[in-house]
Amino acid sequence: MTQTATDAATPAASPEYLDMRTAPRLCSLSRRTLDAAKARGELPFYKIGAKVLIARADLTAWMEARRVDVRADVARIEALAAGEV
Repeated sequence: MTQTATDAATPAASPEYLDMRTAPRLCSLSRRTLDAAKARGELPFYKIGAKVLIARADLTAWMEARRVDVRADVARIEALAAGEV
């Protein structure tokens, strides 16, 4: 079977489940950080035999839950400085 130019330009589908080598690289965190989140029950995971997998959606949700809204922090600081709080 030959590969067409269109096939070569189409990116491969992202895996739905990530192993513990891929997940830390995807979010630029250490494996230790993800292991700690798993141990605290913050990051759901699957264990199949010795293999640990994290659903891409769970990793994304975990990251989004830790998003810091800088605008809200600035507004709170400005309110404190103005004596409004």
